[in-house]
Amino acid sequence: MIDALLVVLHVAALVAIAAALIRPRWRRPVAVGLLALGVLAVPAALLGPKTRSLELRYAFARFEGAELGLGEYIVDTTTAAGWLWGVVALGFAAVWAAYLWRAAPRPDGAPRTVHAFLAPLGLAWSGLALMLLFEQVAAPAGLVAPYGVERPLLPAGIAAAVLLATRVRRVFATLAWLAIFLSVSRAPVAVLGTWATLEGLGTSLDVHTITRFANPLAAKLIHVEPASIEQIGWLLWAPHLLVMPALSMLSLGGVAFAVVMFVTHPPEDRLPESW
Repeated sequence: MIDALLVVLHVAALVAIAAALIRPRWRRPVAVGLLALGVLAVPAALLGPKTRSLELRYAFARFEGAELGLGEYIVDTTTAAGWLWGVVALGFAAVWAAYLWRAAPRPDGAPRTVHAFLAPLGLAWSGLALMLLFEQVAAPAGLVAPYGVERPLLPAGIAAAVLLATRVRRVFATLAWLAIFLSVSRAPVAVLGTWATLEGLGTSLDVHTITRFANPLAAKLIHVEPASIEQIGWLLWAPHLLVMPALSMLSLGGVAFAVVMFVTHPPEDRLPESW
């Protein structure tokens, strides 16, 4: 029950940041809410166990008997003092609360703009960093799983699609910038995963222990050597540099196209003030 609540709160915080990047009027309320969540995380951590342990998992295709499906591999276990995850949550919340407060409209109502590419990228990368820190401090499982890396990347991608569309206002240019964003936002997953795997550093991105898995295209069992190019290529580079950016582009490209059409052909030939 607690883990389910933490999943909802974590996802809601990331979605709220993405929404605030898009809508300037929401920035101060979201900043206040984020800071409140961060402050509440500290006593919640202090009231928990003095020491915490967390199993880290990596999802990839595998055979369950004769059936091919998406399975989870246990790749690492971390142990840390129980209060640390609250401090990590407070730090993330405080940084984003400060940024959104400063980016809120001026007292006279004049809007402040955020960078259409760098602001969502900051959300994506800081969200990934938060996930890795949560893993290292053995935070409650609901803060790191399920859909660990997708939690910050999807809201950040939506924010980028909308912001790029409203600033660029040309379909092909917007889609090109969005494609670059989706690749750049996922690059740390592949880079850090490669480093962690080669050096055996741990975290959920260290896949050196996964030597037997399934080829999801040919439905065949694959055996690789630990920390080999084949292992890294199959488990890290292909999913995070090719497959997931392409799949994300299919959905977020539609969002960007729809927003471009809206801002270039608004009702009554005028844009809402909120844009």
